[in-house]
Amino acid sequence: MSSTLNEEIGNLLAEQLPDVELLLVEKSGSQLRIFVDHPEGVGLDICQSVSTVLAPLTERFGLEVSSPGNDRPLVKPEHFRRFEGRRAKISLAQPVADKTKTLSGEIVEAGEEQLTIAADDGVVSLPYTAIGRANLVPAA
Repeated sequence: MSSTLNEEIGNLLAEQLPDVELLLVEKSGSQLRIFVDHPEGVGLDICQSVSTVLAPLTERFGLEVSSPGNDRPLVKPEHFRRFEGRRAKISLAQPVADKTKTLSGEIVEAGEEQLTIAADDGVVSLPYTAIGRANLVPAA
């Protein structure tokens, strides 16, 4: 995903819908899937407002706007802090210790620079820069 496209989307939303937080932009071919959050939750009205603001992008891309859902993406340190004590699944962008691909476990501590997770095979601390993608694991 191009950082320019992320910035373009983030700037449009910040200017016109400041209460809407851009969580994640996924690009697959000519399709964009955009996950957003709002302090009062994300309903159809928020998705419609985001789609309207991002209408200029429909000349280049198909557009899908979505709420974060039960398996919401975790992108920023404050997202991880908000969900300390919950389980997350993390795909690594780069190896950390003896971990090379994915790990799941309880978020123990989310600092400014790194995350500590009680993975199934032990406690692991990793810098946010090593995370490729992270999502909450829905509660059973």
